[in-house]
Amino acid sequence: MIKEKDYLSNIADQCLSKAKKFGSTDASVVVVNSVSENVNVRNRKLDGSIRSENLRITLTTYIDKRKSSISSSDFNKKNLNNLIERCVESTKITPKDELNSLPDKELYFKGDKDLDLYDETILENEKKIDYINEAEEEAFSKKD
Repeated sequence: MIKEKDYLSNIADQCLSKAKKFGSTDASVVVVNSVSENVNVRNRKLDGSIRSENLRITLTTYIDKRKSSISSSDFNKKNLNNLIERCVESTKITPKDELNSLPDKELYFKGDKDLDLYDETILENEKKIDYINEAEEEAFSKKD
């Protein structure tokens, strides 16, 4: 089930603040929650339906030109704390690379930052099947 936008945002904020608490000088986080559904109709009959869900977080921490990343699909608070701490600790021992850093703040985008990336649209399988049947009927009605 798709998580609420505020829940995902809070998880991201918590990860960033804990990364700083554990010693990271900079951090970036990506939280992904998606649902993929595939409905197949063949010769006017339902041929199959597949649904998969993805909930994942990727945290990247930076310390003095060092960088490390972790990813997880387990959003349990204890697990996330452990992973964040391990990520920061691994960053501390990673070799330096002059290109390992976030962009300078003056390069950040300064326009409207609401990119509208959260889509709450849910199309039930029955509606999908109706659309597919309608398209298939139109295809079958064409004789040439």
